[in-house]
Amino acid sequence: MAELVLIYDSVTGGFISKQAGSTHIANNAIISALIASGAIGGAHLAAAAILSANIASGHIGSSHLGFAMAAGLLSGDHSTLVHTSGQIASGGVGSVHLNPALPVLTADVVDEFLGGNPTTFEIGELGWRFLNGGAISAPLPEDNHPGLYGHQTSTTQNTIAQLFLEGNTAARILASAPWDFTFIIRPMETTNLHFWVGPSANLGNGAPDATVARYGFEFLSGDGSWQTVCADGATQSRLATSSPFTSGWTKLRMLRTVSGVDFYLNDAFQNSILSSLPTSALGIGIMERNLGSLENRRYLIDFFRGTLNVQR
Repeated sequence: MAELVLIYDSVTGGFISKQAGSTHIANNAIISALIASGAIGGAHLAAAAILSANIASGHIGSSHLGFAMAAGLLSGDHSTLVHTSGQIASGGVGSVHLNPALPVLTADVVDEFLGGNPTTFEIGELGWRFLNGGAISAPLPEDNHPGLYGHQTSTTQNTIAQLFLEGNTAARILASAPWDFTFIIRPMETTNLHFWVGPSANLGNGAPDATVARYGFEFLSGDGSWQTVCADGATQSRLATSSPFTSGWTKLRMLRTVSGVDFYLNDAFQNSILSSLPTSALGIGIMERNLGSLENRRYLIDFFRGTLNVQR
């Protein structure tokens, strides 16, 4: 393709091309008024770019454009870039999950825990169920934590306090789906407990072993720090993080990828687990088990978010 030269035409008020050796832009043709406004500069136009009104002004650089993008669809090697319609969340989905022939929609589920009714065993905007343990509470909000709920075990050893969507064994997600989950929680104690956050095939099973398919964050008294876990029901991979288990506010993120699960704690990357990946459908929630006697164990939850890019 010959070099494309743009010349402003004061008569028409638009740009014209000169010596454009391309079938896409006829010689002396006026390029779209969208470009005439200057919103899309020369740096945005690649030699192979197809100019289209579907391209939002100024938001897409040359690396996004090509013949395969004519319909505004992503080719495989562009799958981590932003879709022209803004329907693909930034960078989270690999090409294996995308079919260029279908539109991509983002399922974005958020709970700030401002609503709910503990008397009906449902809290938060999503209606999280709670089971076992002691009382549920709604503490006063704190700075940067506008909606709070608290849950606790009873004082009997090995009792469990669970919080979950639908049911403690209900399958709400596909384990292989590229979900991006974030919880903001606060354990109130740090000893004599077992704590779990994330998808699980059985949130009522407090056994910290491979018998329950799951992936997420875990702490068992004696660990010293948060652990990241993947278990497929037969084998388990469990890796320590660099962050100690504390009674402060903690942001836990689990990103299911094509090859495994990436774990972030307080926005800092911790590790990736590529083995013992669950394949069954899972529930999602929190489980705390009391390992002491004559004492309860408590936690607060402030925020949940689950994001999934789907095609339908």
